[in-house]
Amino acid sequence: MPAEDRIREIREIFHLNQRELGEKIGVTSQLVSKMESGKTPISSMTARAIEAELGVSATWLLSGTGEMVSEKRNKGKQLTIPELTPILAYFPAVAEGLNRLAGTMSLADWQALNSYCLRRLQEAKNTKEETKGEQ
Repeated sequence: MPAEDRIREIREIFHLNQRELGEKIGVTSQLVSKMESGKTPISSMTARAIEAELGVSATWLLSGTGEMVSEKRNKGKQLTIPELTPILAYFPAVAEGLNRLAGTMSLADWQALNSYCLRRLQEAKNTKEETKGEQ
């Protein structure tokens, strides 16, 4: 898989648009677009910024070798699922537990948990709307 596909894959896994990824790693959305199109190669500095911010291996990003998930992943990071933020504010013990768990999860497990949470939130919204419509 070419480097431009790897950067696009990372962005999709983390549900980020080009602007959001750029903000996280300190580059412009235009640069992210150029890297994804293959017009500009991914620099080692950008790869290290992605590794520091998202826990994706800079080696994998640049060369496609090794594991996608960095050994340094999630160290000191906070679990952030925007849709859960208001809920977790009321349950700090749950938030603390999820943050500890996030540091031990593989990227695939994180994706599965994230997808599950988003599905459950959507189901809850749908149920709420159905109940509201019946009244």
